[in-house]
Amino acid sequence: MSRNILGYECRLDITGVRRLADDCRGVAAIEFAFILPILLIAFFGLVEAGRAIQLDRKFDMVTSMMSDLVARQENFGTSPADRDAILQSMTDAIQHIMLPYNPNRLRLAVIPVERPTNGDPPRIYSEPYLHNGHPFNSAKCDDFANANAGSTTVNIASLVPPGGRIIVVQSQYDFQPIFVAEVLGMQLFTDANSTWEDFSVHSPRHNCNDFDNNNCQSGC
Repeated sequence: MSRNILGYECRLDITGVRRLADDCRGVAAIEFAFILPILLIAFFGLVEAGRAIQLDRKFDMVTSMMSDLVARQENFGTSPADRDAILQSMTDAIQHIMLPYNPNRLRLAVIPVERPTNGDPPRIYSEPYLHNGHPFNSAKCDDFANANAGSTTVNIASLVPPGGRIIVVQSQYDFQPIFVAEVLGMQLFTDANSTWEDFSVHSPRHNCNDFDNNNCQSGC
């Protein structure tokens, strides 16, 4: 079959066109190329979800363990340096629990809290200990009415009777998807929305936790 287009004769091989239209070779490869991105997204999504769940459990565990360890310690030495050394040894121990995940992304604040008997709100009775740059910014004798972690808030007065004391540990962890951060070497979610937060509260195992070597006398 031939046609004359603009003075040129064009021959159309109908048989070849039909043969090409009926040729199904390579269809499976094309279909696989279409679904491969979906399969990869599903695979890495499952990997990241499983990793995030396990990491979240470890994060909860170390937060609770840190407050428990502090609550068990009756005396913290005779100086602020002694106190910090004891608390640092505790944080060094619990960081091993975070492995194989990066323990350097963990931040902790150890906050000793008391509830006065005169009806005043709960307050911090010794300087908080901050590990790895935790942004907690209250100091000794400041009011501490609530423990916070994201949108979760617990009223301290509902946990401690007048004259009682507790140990509050507030924690943060910077979560980074492993495929993006470790495989591609990219940094996503660099704002605060990628920071996990948690807190834990424990009562002293002894009468109190003597942070300031003053027989648990309040200095406020």
